[in-house]
Amino acid sequence: MLEADVLKYPTKAITSEQRAAFFANGSLVLENFVDNNWLRRLRHAVSESVESARRITRNNAVYVLESGHCRETPALRRLNNPVCHHTDFWRFASESPMVELAADLCGPDVKFYHSKLNFKWPHVGHQFDWHQDIPAWPHTDYSPISIGLYLEDCGVEQGPSMALIAATCTACTTTIATGYCAFPKKISSRAGRITS
Repeated sequence: MLEADVLKYPTKAITSEQRAAFFANGSLVLENFVDNNWLRRLRHAVSESVESARRITRNNAVYVLESGHCRETPALRRLNNPVCHHTDFWRFASESPMVELAADLCGPDVKFYHSKLNFKWPHVGHQFDWHQDIPAWPHTDYSPISIGLYLEDCGVEQGPSMALIAATCTACTTTIATGYCAFPKKISSRAGRITS
């Protein structure tokens, strides 16, 4: 849906000003958007997922293991499609304020496509260098959005996500959306913060 079409619908989860900021900047940060009850449930689901990975010895369709992963100290790099492996992940994706947030940004006909849970363990693990996800998306347009949620606090020293702040720049040649340049901005966060 084009921005003009999305704007025909009233917002439900965010303010009109927040939606306008999303369209102007290409990203949005929402403090304390997810309540403590959801965070508690999601953290519990994560703990159960990590616990079940103890017996795994190599990467598979569900678990991508971090170097040093073992039964005594399980360490995941990623849980693929968590919504397929724990009911609380699916409930969060389908019943939480996320659904209305997605509709506020994309229009009312929202389709859930994919989920993953990335882990960053202290003193261990793979470094994720700066990259863009959208060139690898299997879509023919750029109307999809990614919504990220911090389950734990994350400071700048921990290598937080980076948002791309768009600015009009017709001379830019490394751009995906015609007429926009993107400038990285680190997003440190407290648990419950949403980035999209």
